[in-house]
Amino acid sequence: MKTFNSTTLADSPYYFGYGSNLDLQDWTSWCTENGFDPEQIAPVGTAVLPDHELVFNYRSGRRRGGALNVRQRLGHVVPGVIFKATPTGWAALNGKEGAPNYYESFQTGAILDDGTEVPVVTYRVCANRVRDSLVAPSPEYLEIVKRGLKRFGLSTHLVEAAAKGEDLPTDVPSIFTYGTLLRGESRFAALRAHDEPKSILLAEACGDLYSLGSFPALIATSTCNGYVSGELVNLQRPRTHIGGSGSY
Repeated sequence: MKTFNSTTLADSPYYFGYGSNLDLQDWTSWCTENGFDPEQIAPVGTAVLPDHELVFNYRSGRRRGGALNVRQRLGHVVPGVIFKATPTGWAALNGKEGAPNYYESFQTGAILDDGTEVPVVTYRVCANRVRDSLVAPSPEYLEIVKRGLKRFGLSTHLVEAAAKGEDLPTDVPSIFTYGTLLRGESRFAALRAHDEPKSILLAEACGDLYSLGSFPALIATSTCNGYVSGELVNLQRPRTHIGGSGSY
């Protein structure tokens, strides 16, 4: 996987949007009302935010109901768009998101359609404002988010499921194995017992391999100075292994 060089928050020009900011009408309207030029952010390409999921667990007075948030969940992805933002664009984004009082920015990595990992900044709801249960969005807000996703050719099925409080499906159909889950190793039988793989391909991943005694551990690296050999296992029922109670 290709990667960009790591950047600091101050230096990163890339923003990952996954909610209402994808909708041109909503973004332009807010910028116009608040004295910002809406063209200070420009789309770069569609991408996914790995190991996160969409959730409606925050109530927005302005939106008259739930507003979209992301939280960590292994094996899940959030579809969205990477934008390049100017300093003025960042000021507009912070203002619209109510950062740092309502949403907070954080650094992470998003993956473009061609597999390139890009360092990005995105937003999540501040921990003290998160609810323990679903906060249903208004039909109007949900339509704004769906319209923004459709603008970039992205599916709306995940946000629709999140709006109902459903357990979201994972869009990750495969896992990379490099140790005891490899064919011929001690735990391969356990993997097959849960789900007979559709295919198994030889593969490599960027990272360093460490010994933890009875099993190895892979530490991912962004520079790809070294590769770890393993296998890409394509699963028939990925939720059996990824992000569920039977994860490996």
